[in-house]
Amino acid sequence: MAASSPRRNLLHLLFAVLIGTLFLLPHVARMATLHTIAGYSPFSALSSSPATMDETYLYAAEVNYSYRQHRLAYDTDAFEHRNEPVPYSALPSETEVLLATLFHSVKAAQLLCYFLFTGITAWLLMKLFMSLNASTSLAAMLALVTLVASFSLRTLEIGIHNLLFRGLHSGFIETLQASRNPNPNMTFPLFLGALLAHITALRRRLTVYAVLAGVLGGLLFYSYIYYGIAWAAAAALMTILAFLPSWRDGLAPALTTLLATIFMAVPFLLWVRATKRTGGYFYRSNRLGMVHSHLPSAEVLKLSLLYSACLLLVWIAWWFFLSRRPAACTVDLRYARLAALVFVCAVAGGILGMNMQIVTGFNVQAAHHFPHMVIQPALILLVLIVLLVATDSLRRKQSAWPGILFTALFLVCAANQVEAGVNSAPLHRIIPWEQTLFDWLNNNTHPCDVVATTSLELTLYVPVYSQDCTLTVHGSRTSASDDEILDRYLLAEALVGAPANTVASNLEPGSRSASPSGSPWTNYPAFFYEYSPYLAGRGSLKPEIVDAALARYRTINLADWLRRFRVDYLYATNGQNPAPVMGYDWQRVLVTTNGTLWRLHSQSAPQSH
Repeated sequence: MAASSPRRNLLHLLFAVLIGTLFLLPHVARMATLHTIAGYSPFSALSSSPATMDETYLYAAEVNYSYRQHRLAYDTDAFEHRNEPVPYSALPSETEVLLATLFHSVKAAQLLCYFLFTGITAWLLMKLFMSLNASTSLAAMLALVTLVASFSLRTLEIGIHNLLFRGLHSGFIETLQASRNPNPNMTFPLFLGALLAHITALRRRLTVYAVLAGVLGGLLFYSYIYYGIAWAAAAALMTILAFLPSWRDGLAPALTTLLATIFMAVPFLLWVRATKRTGGYFYRSNRLGMVHSHLPSAEVLKLSLLYSACLLLVWIAWWFFLSRRPAACTVDLRYARLAALVFVCAVAGGILGMNMQIVTGFNVQAAHHFPHMVIQPALILLVLIVLLVATDSLRRKQSAWPGILFTALFLVCAANQVEAGVNSAPLHRIIPWEQTLFDWLNNNTHPCDVVATTSLELTLYVPVYSQDCTLTVHGSRTSASDDEILDRYLLAEALVGAPANTVASNLEPGSRSASPSGSPWTNYPAFFYEYSPYLAGRGSLKPEIVDAALARYRTINLADWLRRFRVDYLYATNGQNPAPVMGYDWQRVLVTTNGTLWRLHSQSAPQSH
């Protein structure tokens, strides 16, 4: 292994900064295209990009809620459910809250995260590769390959194809997803750090590194459950392997790591137990697609066999290269063997996690998240470890090719990022009337006041940009039942006196004109989230559900329903007016170019503000 030096350390840091900057590039391109920094937002409810949508309607809402209201973001939408516990990605959210508090801006915190955590991941990846005798430039190239191939290879292929054949304004808007907040952007480096700490614990027999690995791995449960499950399975597997005679000297660090992981995970399990005592856990898990069966699906079985076969082939290649290694091999083979073993266990942990329902009887989106977030990157890193050992003798002489390859890949990725940034820029412009509305709400309302509106886009944005809750809620952000989600929407429509035929059209698939960007928020069924039992298909409620909802809508007594759901404000778009409510008064408080904000207060209660 090459000796460390100040110059090499500086190059290591500069490459990490450069890679971090690459993932900030789309935002710079958008600001340049819009000719504004203040008028730019990294969030958008109109984008069809899965990364942008997830960051906006879910994670940004959690960060903003916690930042402004100083409470855990159990339910960012429904005032009545705000204190119901629910496991969520609390660690990344609260980390971003700290950054937002430092910079007094969720927007600034989000932009910093794109750069900071991809840079940290690149730094850790380079550390791993340099420990296997890779030059700094080769380590940087392999780090970038890992980030792109693990999470964004298809995106890069489509983006560059469009750029070459259709030009810069191709309409392509998908950015490289290694910076996708918070997963994998903020969680993958935690997973990687736990694996690297465990390698060091096995190599040096130091308890402190074993404890560090267990703590980092245990924190994954509070960051992203898929990584947490895979890590726990990997730690258990490494402990079992440590009982073999050839690995017996690694038993103490492996067992210490496992015990530290269990210690960190116990509060999470208690959190889940507390959550299951409320109905919210059941409703959310159903909308997320929880599997209640001990039998894996055909898709999970197919993926398990595929990844198991790949793992076996890589392991065979590993032993083949070790048996034929030259005597002058300069790689630290003890470190390489331990690294290979740990990443084999990481891949196996992902496969086991993907099949956890065989033991537990439940699983959530197993065929989607485990392969993309856990198995692919761990398998790619295992392959690169094998290649570094196998090619050690070919890399003895100083060569410029790693730097050339890094530069070429970096430029290709940069072209993809700029293309996506330029094309998606209009979707990220802050609309002046929305900014006016949110500024007023943040300056004149109490935290957790409830805003009603029939605008689906505005409903998504209220928890993202303001300190308030919303009457109409999104299925992934609330613990409300599907019946309650629908009733909240019906009340919002009733508050502006919408006729029943308008409500019916908004509950039907494809009722609204499709967004030019391909955004899915074209009708209200999309708010139920993808696996709701009320859905007949994507964006389509079952006919009997629509019929029952319309029957309820025709009999709504606004005064009675307002005792059931809190409403403090109504934003009526142009052409809408608040409906009269017995015992309540409406007060106009703000007029924007798009509509009017009304305050609702009871005639029998004093005004609170």
